[in-house]
Amino acid sequence: MGLFNSDGQRARQELADMYQRRPLLATYRAEWQRVYDLLANHYTRGLAEMDSTIARVRAQCLEMPEPRPLREEFLPPNPPSSFQSVQAREEVERRFEREWHAYVSRESWRLRELQIAQDVCARHAAKELRQRIERNRALWPSDADISDILLAADDIAFQVDLQNEKVEDSLSELNDLLRVGLSRNPSEAASAAASIGNEPKPDEITRSVEIALAMMEVPSGVEPAAKVGYSPESRQIVVEYELPREGIVPKHKSYKWVKNKNVVQATPRPAGQVKAFYANSIAQLSLLCLHVIFSANRAFDVAVFNGVVDTLDPRTGKPVRPCLISVRVTRETFDALDLVNVDPAACLKHLNAGVSRSPTELAPVRPVVEFSMVDPRFIAETDAMSGMDSRPNLMDLTPGEFEALIQNLFTKMGLEARQTRASRDGGVDCVAYDTRPIFGGKVVIQAKRYKNTVGVSAVRDLFGTLQNEGASKGILVTTSGYGTASFDFAQNKPIELIDGANLLYLLEQHAGLIARIEPPDDWRDPTSDTPASV
Repeated sequence: MGLFNSDGQRARQELADMYQRRPLLATYRAEWQRVYDLLANHYTRGLAEMDSTIARVRAQCLEMPEPRPLREEFLPPNPPSSFQSVQAREEVERRFEREWHAYVSRESWRLRELQIAQDVCARHAAKELRQRIERNRALWPSDADISDILLAADDIAFQVDLQNEKVEDSLSELNDLLRVGLSRNPSEAASAAASIGNEPKPDEITRSVEIALAMMEVPSGVEPAAKVGYSPESRQIVVEYELPREGIVPKHKSYKWVKNKNVVQATPRPAGQVKAFYANSIAQLSLLCLHVIFSANRAFDVAVFNGVVDTLDPRTGKPVRPCLISVRVTRETFDALDLVNVDPAACLKHLNAGVSRSPTELAPVRPVVEFSMVDPRFIAETDAMSGMDSRPNLMDLTPGEFEALIQNLFTKMGLEARQTRASRDGGVDCVAYDTRPIFGGKVVIQAKRYKNTVGVSAVRDLFGTLQNEGASKGILVTTSGYGTASFDFAQNKPIELIDGANLLYLLEQHAGLIARIEPPDDWRDPTSDTPASV
């Protein structure tokens, strides 16, 4: 209280200044009191809950802090000639301290009420936004794909202009899907997805491809989802990728606001145009996926891509996953493509891909390889526990047992199989008949129990037998795998190659036999194809 116990000129001047400030302080406090009287009488919390305008005013009032109490407010009404009384000084200090504590309490209440008021305002704003979106949505066609963000705008003409721009941008994005995708997903970027050693394990290979596909930049509306399997016998990667539905193509060409009716009218896109855009889009996406798959790492030589759609069958209402595009291609063949300049549909045809004749109607194609046939459960790996494995080992069967097994398998699959002769290499040569009308016919089947990769000469021999027998199809089955030359030769020919993993899957699914393939250490393949032919 040095101000009050000093008789100096400075103290007297400061005291005079304090008295001069009192009217201004009183004005500030009166203004604040007026606002808080309104708050207490007209803008209560209960009324704010019911009315958004009252809620906003209440929040604005609560944003105004109470003026802090100052000692000037507790001075005697008139300037004293002498203010040395100890009692007078103590009275001023007591009143100030009491008011200060009350002020702190009131400010704490104000801040709590302000937070509540702001929450109430936010709820009102959210409700008003929902109502505005619903009102605006009612002006648009029911099947218009328009975002809530756009509907939140008050200007309908503005909404229409932006929606038309969005339609054009979407079509441009679909038309340039492959070209833009190649620039955004270069080989170097995809290769960075995998950091594997010189001798990667199957799970490392599949994981690297999964990562690369997940990182792949795709147009809006495409949600990358893929399953990846690997067949080490044939160094073949198999990918099942979820393609987008035809809804990725805007169903309306443009929109127009009819002001006098206050509605938005749409110009439908012709069905043929939707089909063409969709077919072209999924063809481009499939080629882009293959680019990313081969770029993920170089541990495999062959890639199988199955593009499926996860949807509901409109006829039954049940979930279905029809395959719309299926292709098998070797790395050498794919690397020779100039993807920037290809026509997507022509390129897939060149690769002998199975492509749906009507993808918008979910007309399926038969997958080159069913993904379930490369299930990791069917990849045989020899380990220290193999001696305790109760599953029969196909490599331990006698030639007669193996012959009976293969015949039984294809009989279970619906063919009428008959052995023609015992194969000179310990395998099986037989002819089967598919009795289905139109699709059926004579089928030549050859099965080989090999430890090493089956050479291309075996595939050539099968094709020669197929032609000599006048068969409609040839099937080559092995306990090992195939090389790229075999897949290249079989392309565009009615030949199906089934490796060890596929064979184990077919045995379990159709014959109920859970088997394994583990060649003994002293196993020698009955015939040997030269490495150059693989």
